Amino acid sequence: MRSRRFCFAIGLAVFIASARVNSLADDSGRADKLAAIQTAYKKAEDAYEKAVDRLDDADEKTSEELELKFAETQQEYFNAAVEIAKADAKSDVAIVALDWVLTIPQSHQMPTGLVAVEEVTKHHAANPKVGKIVSWVGNNVPPR
Repeated sequence: MRSRRFCFAIGLAVFIASARVNSLADDSGRADKLAAIQTAYKKAEDAYEKAVDRLDDADEKTSEELELKFAETQQEYFNAAVEIAKADAKSDVAIVALDWVLTIPQSHQMPTGLVAVEEVTKHHAANPKVGKIVSWVGNNVPPR
């Protein structure tokens, strides 16, 4: 019972953190917004990992619930980063945002991952900075 309350509290914290994605640093530049998104994502990821580490092996249902909630949270952060990239598609901030999204393998299994790949191919195909992205995407293609 205690671990479920802890998991609920962590889940709530992740949910609250993800709710702030769209309001992060509205008046600051795109690079500052991206940095804020990355920091918030890292905090949410750390909270998720701590919650999973505290679960007993018998708490499969709670583990699945946490995994689903974190996947939703990831999707929100990835969406926010891709929107930053779309705002000025050919900028350096755009390639940094797309790089961040696409070097997290879970993004490859989400709709945002496909949008990020499309943005890279449309606006950054000739950019030498895409090498890392190509490597990550090529080596982490989800199985069919």
